[in-house]
Amino acid sequence: MECEPNSNWKLKHRLPNYLISSWFSHNRHDEHVTIMMEFEDYAIPITYDAIHVNKDHVEFRKIRENHEVFTERINVSISGGWVDFDMDIESTYTLRYLNNIESLFKNISVDFSISFVHVQGSNCTVNCKSDMRVWRKDSKRHLSVPVDDSKAHWLGFYSAKPYAVKFTLAGRHFELGSVNGQLTTNTAISHPLTAFKEHLIMIECKRNQNVFCDIKNSVNFVSQVGKEMMLAEEEISLKAMPDFISFSDDDDSSYDVILRSKDPRIEDSLVLS
Repeated sequence: MECEPNSNWKLKHRLPNYLISSWFSHNRHDEHVTIMMEFEDYAIPITYDAIHVNKDHVEFRKIRENHEVFTERINVSISGGWVDFDMDIESTYTLRYLNNIESLFKNISVDFSISFVHVQGSNCTVNCKSDMRVWRKDSKRHLSVPVDDSKAHWLGFYSAKPYAVKFTLAGRHFELGSVNGQLTTNTAISHPLTAFKEHLIMIECKRNQNVFCDIKNSVNFVSQVGKEMMLAEEEISLKAMPDFISFSDDDDSSYDVILRSKDPRIEDSLVLS
């Protein structure tokens, strides 16, 4: 699935262009993406081409018979968040950094026929043309979904069976259920989320003197405040900007987690109008 983030892709080389997206943590300096080209008549790690994308530099390397025969390095500045690259592979390589429309490498020769393209990094997608990413939360599997401090996040949940969603944001634990078709965090009265329907919440974190994260659904998100249930938003004060929303691995629930960069209800209304 092209829009299902993965840490390791091995792609049969068929197309001349690759759109690569990856997550770079705001709080870590060792985040990187590696793109390796495997040749038809040679094996990695004996002979291959590689591009290493780091927060402060990008490096192109050619390895021939275990020896480095070519290196080109360009300084960059990647602060964090979702980072997009566009790579052309024809008779030469071209790599563009789409976040600021900058060409990093061009006119570097392709020396052999390429059989596979390998992509390694955090939550990578390849040739995903949508602003939607989808993770599968399987039973007994811990899942972490990145949080970008520059935008709001619309998180949808979907399953073919009734289920509960347990997640943690910067140490605060939440469990989503439903009451009369509305989402609630009050587990004392809630029921599992209904199947075959996407349930939507919005999470937005902002940095001022402190960090505040809002969790809400302006239409039907019910949060617990004291002993009352009310249509409201849940505001969390944090010491640092969170990097991930973590989904619990201590239950048997299986469901899809759908991350969008735009409000799907607005998109739906534009289509209908």
